[in-house]
Amino acid sequence: MEEREINEKESLEIITRMIHSAKTSLSDSSIFYLLWGWLVLIALMMEYVLSKINYPYFFIGWLVLMPAGFVASFILGSMKRKRQKMRTYIDQFMTYLWSGFGISLLIILFFQQKFGSDAVYPVVFVLYGLGTFVSGGAIQFRPLQIGGVICWSLAIASFFVNHDLQLLFGMIIMLSAYIVPGYLLRAQFKKQKLNPVVS
Repeated sequence: MEEREINEKESLEIITRMIHSAKTSLSDSSIFYLLWGWLVLIALMMEYVLSKINYPYFFIGWLVLMPAGFVASFILGSMKRKRQKMRTYIDQFMTYLWSGFGISLLIILFFQQKFGSDAVYPVVFVLYGLGTFVSGGAIQFRPLQIGGVICWSLAIASFFVNHDLQLLFGMIIMLSAYIVPGYLLRAQFKKQKLNPVVS
């Protein structure tokens, strides 16, 4: 059987459907942006307040909230995969992107004493920017891209300020790059469920 070549219009329609499918999939994944956005925001706030009152275990929020986040992400990811009808190329790309982000983050945290604790947050903010900017570009979702630019801008500024201000910058980053885009993604997902694109 001879295969028919598709024309330019059909190619664009296929690409549009793929992007829509990826957007819907990532919109459905808004829970991950919200989960990590809120957990990291709370951990930053706890560190800021506890360090201000000279509590010796000011880092306790990280030790409690981050493992809880990994467990919750694993459970939510498993549930999402079970109900997902198909995995697109962009789904796979996102999995590799955020897995690479996590591994890079762990390496940075493990070797933080090698390059100084004052540089840890700025470098982590650069990673946040990469993850959100590339994610936003992949699904053409501008709030994530804007969040990525904000991450990078505050990462640069963080190299020149003290630890307290770095924590405050981190809070702004969580709000602008994770929490706000997460809620916008959730709203988009609900809208798409009510008004699906007819191919």
